[in-house]
Amino acid sequence: MDRVKFLNFQQFASLVNDVVKRPELLWQTQAPTVHIRPSSPPEAAYVVPTYATVEAAWAVIQNALDKVLTQQHLPHRDWLDAYDACYKLSVDRKHRELYNALRDYLLRYCSNTYDTLAGLRHDALLVKYRNAWIQYTDGIPYIVKILQYLQRHFMEKLRRAEGLQNIPALAVTLWRERLFVKLQDYVWVAVADLIQQERAGQQVNRSELRDVIGSYVRMGEANDMPMQLYQDSFEHPFLRLTRDYYAAISSQFLQDNGPSIYMAKVEQLLSDEMDRASSYLDHSSKEKVCTLISMPLVSNPTVVTSM
Repeated sequence: MDRVKFLNFQQFASLVNDVVKRPELLWQTQAPTVHIRPSSPPEAAYVVPTYATVEAAWAVIQNALDKVLTQQHLPHRDWLDAYDACYKLSVDRKHRELYNALRDYLLRYCSNTYDTLAGLRHDALLVKYRNAWIQYTDGIPYIVKILQYLQRHFMEKLRRAEGLQNIPALAVTLWRERLFVKLQDYVWVAVADLIQQERAGQQVNRSELRDVIGSYVRMGEANDMPMQLYQDSFEHPFLRLTRDYYAAISSQFLQDNGPSIYMAKVEQLLSDEMDRASSYLDHSSKEKVCTLISMPLVSNPTVVTSM
């Protein structure tokens, strides 16, 4: 293609003047060659599928849910098909059947996940439980997107009429009921072991503790009791563990060292424990921990009478 030539104002005025004087120049000028890029073949138009039964529509939705909950790639066409299936069931007034199918699906998922974790204990359980929790909760927003027509237009009606939970709350509630309540004692033991290991000077994965402990709060929030589950299943046993631990080491450390060395150690222990509290406890526990460990450490009667 010839290079395009740009004219300034003087050059353009001169060209116009020449054409006015000699109009034949206009017809002698070679017309520019037009180059047209061949267009790519158009994509086939998307045709909204139809479904003979609720089961047929749900099979399409389940295919998409399987992929998002196992962190597989979900092709755009599969995404559209699942959304359209949800839309079709909802506008056909089958939204209650769709909700039931979702609940049954999540029940099976949580039960199957429990089966993979049931035989594990201590750190092995903590690692697998944390990974399963993150994978599950990361998938919940995608489930909501796939079923957003149900969530946006019908969940409020179902909540008012039947007291049903919205999709995120339902998913977390089923995790708690079908999985966590069966494992919570073992999960607590694994968490307590890791906390005690760090208190003893070992390196631990704090993010692992933070994610698992955070799951207590998340499960409580889904059932309109934000802190109750966290307090009953984690905070109360944690505070008892902490009280007993510092009561034991304060007496032993004081026997082995004088009061001045002991008080310097107390400052270090308080600083370390507050750092741990900030790292993986809920913020509501921090002041409780500070008050609790100050009592056996600072108020040790042996220290008071020795100073």
